Amino acid sequence: MTIGFALSLGLALSYAGMAGLSLGMNRHAAQVWPKKKLTPFGQRGLRLGGWLLLALALLPCLWTWGVSVGIVAWIGLIGAGALLLVLLLAYRPRPAAALAGLSALVSLPLLLVQGSGL
Repeated sequence: MTIGFALSLGLALSYAGMAGLSLGMNRHAAQVWPKKKLTPFGQRGLRLGGWLLLALALLPCLWTWGVSVGIVAWIGLIGAGALLLVLLLAYRPRPAAALAGLSALVSLPLLLVQGSGL
């Protein structure tokens, strides 16, 4: 796996994970979906999905750099994903959520293909 591909895959997964965590909160969910109220089950699902995506963002970092540098790169990518989400959520909440869904949808199959070694 090349460094650029690992960085982009880790950033996409980190962004989607941070979006899942933030949209699991009532305040941010109301920004994106003003006429809907999330159920407690929906909130838990978004939070669980967010944590899972953040954990999966660790894999490309570990595959590319190993444990010591990979964990540091992962923490940096989480920060970069959170910064990107904060900037987008403040100005364009709906496209920010759509981008999170799209990044998760695109990056999960790529992660599976890279993990299987194809």
